[in-house]
Amino acid sequence: MAELGHRCEAVTDADGTVIARARVSPDIGDEGRRALRDVIAAAVRLHESLPPPSPEEAARVEAVRARNRERNRRLRGEPPPKTPDFLS
Repeated sequence: MAELGHRCEAVTDADGTVIARARVSPDIGDEGRRALRDVIAAAVRLHESLPPPSPEEAARVEAVRARNRERNRRLRGEPPPKTPDFLS
């Protein structure tokens, strides 16, 4: 029986450049790796074809990321960041 645990693996393009990291089955073969590279390449092309976000959209996304960072910090039990003296 095959191993059940997937492993994190670097996905490289034809030049050997790492283009992504993926959790893959230990049973993945050459055909699976080619398919994974093709999917990643298609996602990159799609991302590059999209227009850049508006300033409002970029600010909204950054606000969501900041909330996520703060939540993760609290979940890890880390103390809140210190406020610089000039902001007090």
